[in-house]
Amino acid sequence: MKTLLSLAAGCLVFLMVGLPSAHSQEGYSFFMSTGGQRVCIGRWIPPREAGFSGSCEGTVMDLSQLTALSAKQTVDRLDQLLMTLNAIDQKMATNGDQLNQLITETRNTRKSIDTQVQQSNQLLHDTIAQRFDALPEEILANPTFKDQLLQLKQDILEEVDKYYQPRPAPEAQ
Repeated sequence: MKTLLSLAAGCLVFLMVGLPSAHSQEGYSFFMSTGGQRVCIGRWIPPREAGFSGSCEGTVMDLSQLTALSAKQTVDRLDQLLMTLNAIDQKMATNGDQLNQLITETRNTRKSIDTQVQQSNQLLHDTIAQRFDALPEEILANPTFKDQLLQLKQDILEEVDKYYQPRPAPEAQ
């Protein structure tokens, strides 16, 4: 999850900071003027003859102005990136809280089901024991028949235990 988030953040940084500045640099032309080195942001038309200056169809700035403008744009993009990352962080925190709540509810549901299974098991045990205990003495007078009935009772109770045993609780994470 952290790798995916890091990859997404890296792509976002590249797209927000790298591409617009690379695209905008295509229209930069540097030239010397009497005031020092200047930048033409737009289309530079070179001089037609030697000794004349070219012209700029766009904005002319000196390098310090361009640096300040570029830094301001970078700060603005980084602020946008921070806001986006904060929004992602908040959503992930909310999702984490919801996941923890879901895990808690799942454990509570599992405990409730296990309690019901144990109650059903006990109820079946009690009902089966009562039915076998209610058999008439004439039927139980024959020792072989009595042994077979006791074995049948034991087999039935073992089958009930197989199907009505609580499952182990899931491991806490």
